[in-house]
Amino acid sequence: MRFSKLHLDNWRNFSHVEVALQKRMFLVGANASGKSNFLDALRFLRDLVCVGGGFQKAVADRGGVSRLRRLAARRTADLTIDAVIVDDRNEEWEYLLAVGQDNQHRPIVKEEKVWWKE
Repeated sequence: MRFSKLHLDNWRNFSHVEVALQKRMFLVGANASGKSNFLDALRFLRDLVCVGGGFQKAVADRGGVSRLRRLAARRTADLTIDAVIVDDRNEEWEYLLAVGQDNQHRPIVKEEKVWWKE
């Protein structure tokens, strides 16, 4: 399985980004342009499913929702990760995760969906 598309909203320094991913990609750009933040979104998805990981730990390891959310976003704005995954039969699955925080600054899942794209 591999990622074929990644869409981020309010993730670190990105207000909105959507990238189609190929089997082999090179990520290049100027300093402070978001390369590490883009890769961290992929690591975040990995951390969600790792043994000993999970949602709470993945967010906590990054300093909480306020550190993940884009600074220019409103305080109540959710951050969203939407990933399309292609399996070895070339079938596509999509995973959507919207994250916010409660009044005590604890991370909460606002929306989570997985579906097969026909």
